[in-house]
This record gives sequence, C-alpha cells and structure tokens, in this order.
Amino acid sequence: MPRSEIYIGSLAYSKELLLIELELLNKLQRLSLKSGASVSETINNLLNQQLKEQQQ
Repeated sequence: MPRSEIYIGSLAYSKELLLIELELLNKLQRLSLKSGASVSETINNLLNQQLKEQQQ
C-alpha cells in the first residue's frame, strides 16, 4: 500500500491536505492577480466580505 504522506524534513504531511492547500493558494493567487491586490489583502477582503454577509 503506498504511503499517503510526504515528508518535509522530519515532518509528515498528508498528500491530500497538501493538494487542497496548493489548490487554495492557486485560487488566491489568481484572485489577487485579477484584483491587483496582494494575497494577504485578498484574504482580508474575502474575510471582510464574509463577515458583512454574516452580519446581515
């Protein structure tokens, strides 16, 4: 049975979780490029938008 972990240094990471994280980072980078903002600004904007929707 193949291992489902990737080792970085001495830490083991789940391949599935790493793929999900890479997919999310890729989407964030694309959104950032579209808006001309940094990734952190994009994250803040998305969180603010979600907070506003929850407060309504």
